[in-house]
Amino acid sequence: MFPDSWGERIVCPVYKTGPQNDPNNYRGISITTTTTMYTIVSNNINQRLYRYSATDNVFCLQAMSQQYLGRQGGRFYCLHVDLRGAFDKIDHHKLFESLQNKGVNGNVVKVIVKRYANPKSCVKISSNCATSYFPCNIGTRQGDISSPTIVSLFIDQLANLLRQNCETGIFIDNSIPDMLCLMFADDVANCAETVNRLQPQLNIVGQFCISTGMEVDLSKTQNIVIVQV
Repeated sequence: MFPDSWGERIVCPVYKTGPQNDPNNYRGISITTTTTMYTIVSNNINQRLYRYSATDNVFCLQAMSQQYLGRQGGRFYCLHVDLRGAFDKIDHHKLFESLQNKGVNGNVVKVIVKRYANPKSCVKISSNCATSYFPCNIGTRQGDISSPTIVSLFIDQLANLLRQNCETGIFIDNSIPDMLCLMFADDVANCAETVNRLQPQLNIVGQFCISTGMEVDLSKTQNIVIVQV
């Protein structure tokens, strides 16, 4: 059992840019309670996973480039998809389900479920004034060391859907499956030889967003054509 105060957080809005009366132009920084227990939970989850780094993604992108740019007229497409506020939009029940599907269970899941049992937030208005607390039943806990790993496991469902429903991606070698996407935390880059082969992947991304409540930020989503010149 956790004290109720462990579920409380104070959100401090930090202005970024644009009209100051638009809430989307503020970054919410949470002040919350954290303990060594969350470090233990995070380490327990990480022990079950293969840690895939940004360096690995750079290596894979380089391998794909060498494979295709070594051909006459070689090219491929890489669509970088930005999921808007992924950390703040995850439904808790779907979050727990994704953890269990990845083999995270037992006491570890029980601790995480208790951690998210009664989350409450208030918004700091000034140095000595804040709103009343209100329930916050979606999104991961900002400041919790396990949150990035939990989000990575949740978004990894998209990679599974792509593998199940898309037959072809970027060919590297006969010994490994085609490369369909590169992923790191909540960043996704879909890869395909042609526009026609890229479209089915985009359809899967759309279905994933509908089923999970995620949202694509079109202003930050860009398609890069890597081509021999």
